[in-house]
Amino acid sequence: MAAAGKKEVRNGAEGRRLPLRVEYDFTLEDALAFNEYHFRRSPAGRKARLRHTFLPPAVWMGLAAIFETFTRGDANHSFALALAAVSGMWLLTAPLFLTRQIRRSVKTMYGEGRNRGLLGRHVMTVTAEGVADEGPGTRTQTRWESIERIAVGPEHVFIYLNAVAAHVVPARAFPDREGFERFVETVRKTATSAAERRAKEDAP
Repeated sequence: MAAAGKKEVRNGAEGRRLPLRVEYDFTLEDALAFNEYHFRRSPAGRKARLRHTFLPPAVWMGLAAIFETFTRGDANHSFALALAAVSGMWLLTAPLFLTRQIRRSVKTMYGEGRNRGLLGRHVMTVTAEGVADEGPGTRTQTRWESIERIAVGPEHVFIYLNAVAAHVVPARAFPDREGFERFVETVRKTATSAAERRAKEDAP
């Protein structure tokens, strides 16, 4: 969901010279993209997804098995068949339901209090020392040694500040896909160089 009435600033990010400056509108759709990506890829998210998808059918099929055991197959099988049908439908629809639930939760969260101020124009500056981000009423500066990791989704790069939060830079902030990929490459190489430099400094 692009911000209405705003023209996206295109960033060339030519070459790998630092500092790099990127301007973009951080929208609710960008926040949704990050949360969906994180939920799919994080260990906690994967466990929650598996639990949400398979636990209810396991319980229902267990009930069906208990029913069949106690009736010894003499009763009508409609109850067990109904539970089996419900389990099958759940397995097919659970991923869609879970995605909708995540989107609803994120929309609610970003509509509350100070979280509303996270949406809007952001200016990110990448230097050899770290990443600075200036948004509507906010400014953060993070050194490379504090960056958790860098991940890439279909249309975003996620610069993780910790296990659950990240700077989200959309590919649309660049004139083309090549410009976006150059930016990602530069960020990754700068982070690697900073880590290697820190390791040498800490070496005895």
